[in-house]
Amino acid sequence: MLADLLEGTGLTDTSGLVYHYTRASAALEGILESMTMRLTPVSDGNDPWESRTQAAGFHAEGEEGFPPDLFASLDRRVRRARRACFCRDDPDCPLDGLRRDYAKSCYGWARDRMWGQYADAHRGVCLWFNRDKLQQSAREALGLLGECIAAEVTYPDDDWPPKSQAIDMVALRDLGEEAYLRRQARWRFFEKRKDWEGEREYRILLLPAEGNPVAQVPIATSLVAIIIGHHFGRAYQPCIDAICERAKIKARRLLYSPHPHLTDCRNRSVTL
Repeated sequence: MLADLLEGTGLTDTSGLVYHYTRASAALEGILESMTMRLTPVSDGNDPWESRTQAAGFHAEGEEGFPPDLFASLDRRVRRARRACFCRDDPDCPLDGLRRDYAKSCYGWARDRMWGQYADAHRGVCLWFNRDKLQQSAREALGLLGECIAAEVTYPDDDWPPKSQAIDMVALRDLGEEAYLRRQARWRFFEKRKDWEGEREYRILLLPAEGNPVAQVPIATSLVAIIIGHHFGRAYQPCIDAICERAKIKARRLLYSPHPHLTDCRNRSVTL
């Protein structure tokens, strides 16, 4: 199964992949129809910490006397940030077999909670992407719009928020909001509380140079496979067939009876 799905990608295992869970409608009517992935505002996510105002963060001592609109201006730039989120395999995930390791949820595409939370209670899809090709496409498509960063999210063990996330008022004043945000982007957008660690997130981020541009990343060269959920509607199957034919990729269904396993989309057995 694995070799079959990765055929022609240059990959021999899933360590070079990232996965995007989404609803069937978002996949079929948006991503797979246009073969682009649209980045969404960071503030639209489900982590309130990421949409917080800067004034709610740590402040450096002696902030009095600085222009009062600095925080407001920085907040506006944070709200303009756009991102696309993906899941990764566990770094310790064995690469020599699949069936015996389902229970460990180490494969990024076989995460029960991710299917339930982000893929419409198993009615949606999980898209497989070649991470290096996706990253290259993102930088080519977004580079003229601003700063594009692609990296794994980390989950610090420190008390939250980490002291590293204190706002450096002097640097903010001297650099200006745009340069300051670029310098602080790694911890501001790629560090989350440890409670989110199970998502093993990989993120593409755009910090727009100006305005609120429509940020889209072409996926034709990076899309590897489509996995449809256990409750994916059979009425959508012709759409999946047409997309696979057009994109020259394969699709599989993840079923949970009698155990989690992949089948072809019409439930015929597939050797793992």
